[in-house]
Amino acid sequence: MEPLYYSAGWLKNRALDWLTFRALPPVNFRREPIYLTDDQLNTKAFVGYRRTLAMVPSLGELRRLFIGRVMHHSPEQWRDSVTQLLRSGSGSS
Repeated sequence: MEPLYYSAGWLKNRALDWLTFRALPPVNFRREPIYLTDDQLNTKAFVGYRRTLAMVPSLGELRRLFIGRVMHHSPEQWRDSVTQLLRSGSGSS
């Protein structure tokens, strides 16, 4: 796998760039369809995202690969938070 790099708050590699390019335009580059839980997506408020997920397989794949969000205020905090997230192996952040 290629090295990961940091860009605009996203931890990515080139394969994820392609997947992101395919998945995000149909949802106007919103990140909620990626990190919302299945229960949240099944509410009336997110019916549009559910429809899009049914039509855009790459968006579902991006959801499957998602492990968590990292809030940060500096590159150092980002690095430390990503390291912790990767070590935990869960999307609880």
